[in-house]
Formats: sequence, structure tokens, C-alpha cells
Amino acid sequence: MRIFFLIIVILHALIHLAGFVKGFGLREIKELTLPISKPMGVFWLTACMLLIIYGISYFTNSRYAWLMGMIAVLISQILIIMFWKDAKFGTIPNLVILLVSIVSLGSHLLKNVYSDHVKNDFIENNTLSTDIVSENDITHLPEIVQKYLYYTQSVGREKIKNFRAEFVGGMRSGPNDKYMKVQSVQYNFYKKPSRYFYMKASKMGLPASGMHIYHNQTATFEVKMLNWLKIVDARE
Repeated sequence: MRIFFLIIVILHALIHLAGFVKGFGLREIKELTLPISKPMGVFWLTACMLLIIYGISYFTNSRYAWLMGMIAVLISQILIIMFWKDAKFGTIPNLVILLVSIVSLGSHLLKNVYSDHVKNDFIENNTLSTDIVSENDITHLPEIVQKYLYYTQSVGREKIKNFRAEFVGGMRSGPNDKYMKVQSVQYNFYKKPSRYFYMKASKMGLPASGMHIYHNQTATFEVKMLNWLKIVDARE
């Protein structure tokens, strides 16, 4: 799907070159009946380059691909309106790119909330002592837990004050449902116990994003279809 969308964006971008070619008189293009000046030809070339940059940014999951997409669509659509007779059908791919950019913006905003929580805890909740774990530190724990800590060779190593974990897998809401592809990143902090979990998923080809926060002994979990439509909103 991503490759198909990239092809559409690149083809749409290359069509803009026709305006540049006619504006500079490099070749006669009969399909373009309206006159195009050299300055306008430069704008057509600019729109082409911006769309190509957007396509590459989207394909490589650039953080600000949504912004590049909106800028490219804005310039492209202004040109299309100015040359509506010849270029009106370019509005269709522009609408598709705009919708994809809006969906990407939703993911960007949710991830910003997640990142702000993580950065804040690294500053304010990350001063737990990293002394060596000794046998005396675990004597109060159940025997099976002590055995596990010895098995993982935790005794004799520095105490953990935070960790980061990445997951790739599948989730489903019921035993008969199809798995939904999921990628996630989780941060845990231990001085004041907190957990931050962000995930990206895809269901029926549609993107979704989710965030779980455990902080100050309260927990929330939300999932947004198309990164905007909230379908899960759990709080306790």
C-alpha cells in the first residue's frame, strides 16, 4: 500500500513538470492550452520537487512528512486553480495526499504527548540510585523471585532505574478476530513508578495509533482509528 501511494505521488509530481517545460518553452505541450510564463513555470517545478520530497518523506516515515505534504498540496492546488481548464483533475490526487497528511498529523500530535511525558520523566523521575544489587537487597523477596534474579544474573549488577522496550507483533479483540499488526515502544521508570506505551497499528489497511500512560497511580489507554477517531478510551 505504501509503495502504491508513493507511485501515485511521484506520478502526480512529474505531471507538474509539464508546466515548467511549457513555461520555459522547452517543448510544445498541446494538452496545456493556457499560456504559462517563466515565473509560473518555476512554481510548477517547485510543486513537483515538493511532492517528490513528500513522497520520499512519507515512505521513510519522516516525522514531519505531514507538514511537507500540506505545503506541497497548497502550492499545487493554487496552481491548479489558476490553470483550472487544463489542470483540474490534479485536484483528485491532491485531496488524497491531503487526507493522508491529516491522518499522519493525528499520529504526530499523539506521539508528541507521549514524548513529552517520557522527556519529563527522564528529567524529574530518573534519579534512582544505581548502586549494585546485593544479596541483602533481595532477602525479603519470595524465594522463587530470588531464584529468578540469580538466574537473570541481576545480583551483582547496577540497579535499574528505567528501561525501554520495543515490540512487534499482533493484537486482536477476540479469539476469532484477525490479528492487527502492531509496532510499539514502551518506557518504564522506577523512582516514582510510571509507564508510557505508544503503538502504531493497521487494521483492514487503515492506520491506527494508541497510547497508554500510567503516572501518579492513575492509568489511561486510548486508541484512535485513522489517528483521529477515538475507539478506545479507558481510564482508572
